[in-house]
Amino acid sequence: MNWINSAQPSFSVAFGITTPIYASINGTITNTRIIDVTTPRPKTEVSPIEDAIMYLVGNVSNTGTYVETIESLNVTRGNGHGIITSSESNNKVAWNAYDMV
Repeated sequence: MNWINSAQPSFSVAFGITTPIYASINGTITNTRIIDVTTPRPKTEVSPIEDAIMYLVGNVSNTGTYVETIESLNVTRGNGHGIITSSESNNKVAWNAYDMV
């Protein structure tokens, strides 16, 4: 998920074939930071917040931070962590994410 070049991050994760377990409604980048440009693999940090709908939960808020490392011209590796909260049930879940694009 590369949110650096997107003003509105949006994605969904499919449950089964037709029902998404998570669908972003709207979002914004709250912070970006350059971590390192002195190595052959520059690193950036991106922190989004978004409103979403979660299957069997309802409306949720998702706050997280991703660190993206540019491995080559065509490959970016990222890892992130965050918290999804539900104002309706007061439940919280922590998440970790890893990707390579």
